[in-house]
Amino acid sequence: MGADDDEADAGWETSGGATTAAEVAGDGSRPARWAVQAGENVAMPHAAKARSNGELSVRDDTAAMLAWSVMVRHRAMAIGLLAPVMGCGAVDRTPVVPPTPQPTIAASATPTAAAPSTAARQRRGALSAAPPCGEAIGVVVSVRDVAAGCQDDLRWCEATVPIEVRSCEREPVVIERVEISFPAGGVMVLQLTEPRLAYGEVRRQTVNLSRQGDYEVSVAYRWEKESTLHSASGHFRVTNPTRDAALAACEACQGQWGGWGMSGREGCNCRTKDGGKLCHDGDECEGACLFERFEVIRKPSGPVCGPNGCQVTLGLGVPVGRCSDRQMSFGCRAIIAHGASKEPPRTLPAHAPSTCVD
Repeated sequence: MGADDDEADAGWETSGGATTAAEVAGDGSRPARWAVQAGENVAMPHAAKARSNGELSVRDDTAAMLAWSVMVRHRAMAIGLLAPVMGCGAVDRTPVVPPTPQPTIAASATPTAAAPSTAARQRRGALSAAPPCGEAIGVVVSVRDVAAGCQDDLRWCEATVPIEVRSCEREPVVIERVEISFPAGGVMVLQLTEPRLAYGEVRRQTVNLSRQGDYEVSVAYRWEKESTLHSASGHFRVTNPTRDAALAACEACQGQWGGWGMSGREGCNCRTKDGGKLCHDGDECEGACLFERFEVIRKPSGPVCGPNGCQVTLGLGVPVGRCSDRQMSFGCRAIIAHGASKEPPRTLPAHAPSTCVD
């Protein structure tokens, strides 16, 4: 901006209809920057100029400075801002565009687990890291010890044994055979309706066993695409608390344990405390009153003959025996029945009483 004379130093004109910027150094040391609108009175340092009838008039510097300050303050309040001056040229009229708010993306509350490595998921033909096999490999036979229950005083004892076969092989397998070996010899063969098992699949079956002891379950299987057989096994024990208690009681009574009668019923035949004692009635013995003879209570006589003929008196007797040395007696034997002492004497000679116990 020029400074050729006082008139030029005192101020400058505004461009028509446009917002202009002016920079004035009032005392030559402090620049001032502001924006004015064309066609309005503007007070400036040193020589304030006012547009009146197309002419510029110069006013007192002090009054001009005060008027300039008040006017600028009112203008700033009116337009809301004071446009910055770009050097001594035109005001930057680039519109201010407010920043576009960026959407806020909330973090997911569900944690994402890292995928396990292949080495962690595989080991020698089995997915050991994946449930339900855990660290198991191959085909796993699961079976547990079972206690048998008895009915009818050891006449019928039975244990229900659950057997579980699970595949922990990476490849599908086919179960070829399942066998149960008995404690005293013999084998039970089980048939699976669905012998093919994928990884983690299970086949369950129950068997009923009557004898106590140690058993073994053997499983023969192969991979579906191979013919080589592999084996797996499990062991379990069948216990019989009722029978164990009966065996202890049999030992205490000095009895004999075994199968008795034609049915082979298992049980104890205890020794009696009155074995060998003379008896006339089965009620007199712990076991049986085994017949030995008839005791004569009236001897036979005669014949005695008279006018009316001859008469013979027959002898009378009662059965006599001895108590058995065991509580149970089996087979067909001469046994004096319970309550025999209440019966009338038998006419001699008489047949020995016979009883069959099966």
